[in-house]
Amino acid sequence: VTGVQTCALPIWAGHGVRPEMSFPWGGHVVVENQRLTSRLGVMPIVAPLPVGALDVMPGGKLVFSLREPIFSETLGQLGQGMLLGSDGTVFRTIEALLGPLGPMAGQTDGLGMDAAQVLGSDEVLFSVTRDVETRTGTVSHGDMVSSLGRVHRRWKELIAAFQPLPTAGCQLSEVGLDAWHEWPHGEAWFSVRQGFDSATWGPVRAGDVLSDRGWIVFRNLELMDAFKPLEDLADFGLEGLYVVTDEWDEPGAVSARWTRAANGMDVRGEGSARAWQLEATPFLGGPFAPVSPITPFATWTVPASGHCCWFRLRAW
Repeated sequence: VTGVQTCALPIWAGHGVRPEMSFPWGGHVVVENQRLTSRLGVMPIVAPLPVGALDVMPGGKLVFSLREPIFSETLGQLGQGMLLGSDGTVFRTIEALLGPLGPMAGQTDGLGMDAAQVLGSDEVLFSVTRDVETRTGTVSHGDMVSSLGRVHRRWKELIAAFQPLPTAGCQLSEVGLDAWHEWPHGEAWFSVRQGFDSATWGPVRAGDVLSDRGWIVFRNLELMDAFKPLEDLADFGLEGLYVVTDEWDEPGAVSARWTRAANGMDVRGEGSARAWQLEATPFLGGPFAPVSPITPFATWTVPASGHCCWFRLRAW
């Protein structure tokens, strides 16, 4: 498949996975909040930390912002405008991201980040939680800004195709961005902080995935359907979005290491891919079936089952 790297693991006689152990496609947790934030050095252990912006980087590192400031024993005060790493580091600060635009004095104080996408060139696209005055003009709440020092996409342009309507209790200037993913061909998918009414689609909710071409990619409840939520809500919101797709350039060379374990086999993928999936087949040349979900973490333990199998590692 174009844009997908694969590598095969040698057969391991007497161990493997049964064909009926294939993994379901939807309705699973990709990464728990505790795993995402556990290396930040926040003590004592607290309830899940609300996450704002979110993206996946090469090598399976996740970067994210927090909705509220919190103190870390290892990193100090963590503000809403910091892009943090799942490896326990500060990837970027809002001051560094906005620096090329020249924000006026005091403009970054308490400023948060709503959306972010790290491009392969280390350019970061991001949006901020309120308007910011800079030497080159105003960065509006909802604009997608580049860390290279330009406004990448204006908010009004992103929602123009939806023909937003002024309604009581909804100021369009407060709608803002939340999740964000821009495709290589330029189309942007995103969610909003606050829902609004559209002349073409009617009510647009905060958790819906929208396209700047003027169509609704997914309704929020479509995304949540596989989880069968008990709450009777029309919308659960959407803070982050990452699309696994063959549209991006190939991730480069990937490889796999495997070692015997007491209860089976440990498999580890190596390379600069952002997403991984382990597949298996009982017969070489036969169809491979997924035995893991697509995940940014390239480590698996395959239990012993008494069957022979070939394994294949896919990477995006």
